[in-house]
Amino acid sequence: MDFRADKVDSAIARLDGLASGLLPQTGAAMRVVIARWRGDAAALAFHLDRRPGTSPLMVAVLGGTGTGKSTIVNRILGTTVSATSYRRTFTSGAVAVAARPKDIPTEWLGVEHHVATEGELPARGQVGSLVIVPLDQQLLRHVTLIDTPDLDGDQPAHHAEADRAFRWADAVLVLVTPEKYQMTELMPYYRLAERYGIPALFLMNKCEQQIVVDDYAKLLKTQGVKADEKVFVVARDDAAFEPAPGEDLDALRQALSSVTLTESEVRTAGLASRSTDLLGRAEDQILSPLRADRAEIDRLVVTLRGMETPVPGVDVNPLTQQLQRRMQQRSVLYLMGPQRILERVRQAPGLLVRLPRVAWDYVMRGELSAGALGAGAAGDAREVPDFKTVLVDQFNVVQSRLDDLLPWNWARSSATD
Repeated sequence: MDFRADKVDSAIARLDGLASGLLPQTGAAMRVVIARWRGDAAALAFHLDRRPGTSPLMVAVLGGTGTGKSTIVNRILGTTVSATSYRRTFTSGAVAVAARPKDIPTEWLGVEHHVATEGELPARGQVGSLVIVPLDQQLLRHVTLIDTPDLDGDQPAHHAEADRAFRWADAVLVLVTPEKYQMTELMPYYRLAERYGIPALFLMNKCEQQIVVDDYAKLLKTQGVKADEKVFVVARDDAAFEPAPGEDLDALRQALSSVTLTESEVRTAGLASRSTDLLGRAEDQILSPLRADRAEIDRLVVTLRGMETPVPGVDVNPLTQQLQRRMQQRSVLYLMGPQRILERVRQAPGLLVRLPRVAWDYVMRGELSAGALGAGAAGDAREVPDFKTVLVDQFNVVQSRLDDLLPWNWARSSATD
């Protein structure tokens, strides 16, 4: 079936609207995935509407840390427009150098555009925005150079910015060095450039030997890059090596001034591949996890509805019974037991009987003699207690208790006989 850009554009727009409606109902991790998918969908819509000759081509400069992307952009243009530093991962956002700010489509990259003033030069990129540096040059009337962050830096946000620039770019300039031309982070972009039909130029910076350039060219062929693609070379400033005339910086400027969108058949195939990849990512990263979450929710709902419902007034739920049993086990009365509580109550009279005389009088009659409190309480001199009298009184109390019990026991035995 033939690829119809208008139908794909309308379908992607509908999917984007549905994805936007999912954002308030999903977690933080899923929101990040949806936001990235929507960015790629916007890039696809940009390429679907892209027509040759409408504006200068957007050429993204891609590379790893320390490859000198900002320096190469400045050397190509012959002036310092992008900030450089000896520190690695210095560029944190995309910097576009264009002949006029209006040459950059307003929706490009899907982020806010900021035109740098004279006092902000050389420009340094900002995460989440596109810094535009106006520079009227003949080369920039044909292409707009996009300086990007590192693909292999220690900041994930920098890689995301560079990847977004690649998705939106009309063409790419891949920058490597003899130390980093085999970096694994660049390999997927070689394949994607061929798959999406994106014109690609390759530059080795800080070179000192031709053998490294030749090895890099062989590596590109193994990654599916066309055999006729040449590698441009910029020698290290303090090296004796000189690149061939057709591979130097002037040749790179000439190649940039003549780069165009790929042929219609290749471009159509590339747009079809972009659409297929975008739909596949929506299925794998958005729809499948949401389906799994929905299945788990349905399973939990069925489990809850299948739980036993007790009759009103009679609680037969096993969970409730277990809870009641645990509460009983934690109570003091359960630990002591009803029988032990009754035993403690029956022992109370015996405990009262064994109290001293003074305590007995105080408990039974509420009387407390002044002498019981000590000599100082009554104001008299302290006397030796009459132990004999106290002992006789105690025996009298015991005798009276026995007299009280004997009639009761006699009556009980007579009734039994």
